[in-house]
Amino acid sequence: IPNSISWWVVNASDRTIISYFLGSSLNGVYAISNKFPTILSSLLGIFNLSWSESSSLHINDKDREIFFSDVINDALKMFSSLCIGMIACMPFVFPLLINSKFNEAYVYIPILILSILFNVLICMYNGIYIGLKKTSKVSSITVIGAIVNIFINVIFINKIGLYAASISTLVSYFIMMIIRHFDIKKYIKIKLDYKIIFIICVLFSFTCVLYYKNDIILNIVNLIVAIIYAFIINMKLIKNVLVSLKNKFRK
Repeated sequence: IPNSISWWVVNASDRTIISYFLGSSLNGVYAISNKFPTILSSLLGIFNLSWSESSSLHINDKDREIFFSDVINDALKMFSSLCIGMIACMPFVFPLLINSKFNEAYVYIPILILSILFNVLICMYNGIYIGLKKTSKVSSITVIGAIVNIFINVIFINKIGLYAASISTLVSYFIMMIIRHFDIKKYIKIKLDYKIIFIICVLFSFTCVLYYKNDIILNIVNLIVAIIYAFIINMKLIKNVLVSLKNKFRK
């Protein structure tokens, strides 16, 4: 219950504070910028249901550290591809789906998408906590994230406007991710692939720079790079899916 309430604070406090300090019109702008990251968040929620069950089933395995590390690294690859791909698609999709009155929402989308990427690790670690039957850890860390979110919002909302809401979400997710990452090591040694993380950071930065330039040629280059990255980084997953489909049709 404390965890659910804290997540509600993290996700809903932005809109409440925006309405109070900036008005309902800007709250509408922020709601639009949140629509696209919410798609990724929904996919993550579906993935997390399966992961929570798997982590509970494998929590006592001898090779659990290898299993958890492999799944977490694969999840990072997959969701980083989705996040980078969504950012690369936005310059083409946004004008078609969103009324020009809400064009300001365009600038906040990458910040919120990055917070979803942090949330991937949060959810992965949450699954391990559930397997370890240490759900109190989940609640206490989420409470910290909720407090940070409200604090940044209230302090900066009148100074930098809607950026305060998106940045507060990003920072609160980042802090929760970092705390969970180091705390989980007390129980299980998770080995993240830092080479992959470095590549994700570089490509995410590259994608965001081209996104904000919003030039048609650069947008096309951005989309091509995102597609190539998705295929290369997820090659193992794609092969496994193709093999599974092939075996299924053979039967």
